Amino acid sequence: MGNRNGRRRSPSKGDVREEKILESAATLLRERPLHQVTVTEIATGAGITAPTFYFYFSTKADVLAALLERVLERIRTQLTDWLEDGDAEPAIRAVLETNACVWGEHGALLREIYFSTAPEPRIAELRDQFAEWLVAAVADRIATDREAGTALPGPPGATELARTLCGMVLASFATAASCGDPALRDGRLVRTLTTIIVRSVYGSG
Repeated sequence: MGNRNGRRRSPSKGDVREEKILESAATLLRERPLHQVTVTEIATGAGITAPTFYFYFSTKADVLAALLERVLERIRTQLTDWLEDGDAEPAIRAVLETNACVWGEHGALLREIYFSTAPEPRIAELRDQFAEWLVAAVADRIATDREAGTALPGPPGATELARTLCGMVLASFATAASCGDPALRDGRLVRTLTTIIVRSVYGSG
């Protein structure tokens, strides 16, 4: 029986086959949406058979969820510096640079996850939990800096400002990735978003 993540077992760290399954799926999802990708194609790309695939994952959606977990953890880790009182502007820029890399590598995957009208329940859960955590964490940092007198006072409230800025970042990267905007690759989008966020929160930048 699979666990709640849909995996048949808990693979050992560095399991080569699971890694190849994820790499194969990520490659295919850059070209086509999940519903157009078959388990056989994922398995073939990983150098295994379809029955072997099911030893690691119960469904294609579980592979997508595993990929999403990796991407979100990468962003969450980079956010730590700013959220834990790092110097605002360079920390925010570093977070956005990570976002730019992630969207450049996994743009099609992320667009499917964030803009699908009917995502798989596990994927929707991961997406929504991360969004909730992100807005709350950014709002907490804004509120802390306001109390310290280093950020502009409201209105808007810290949560409203955090939600708006997070939504702006998501929409900006999704749009740039979907149309192949060179600003995503050459740093212009990161610089623009950094300036907007710093000025919105701190009034400088």
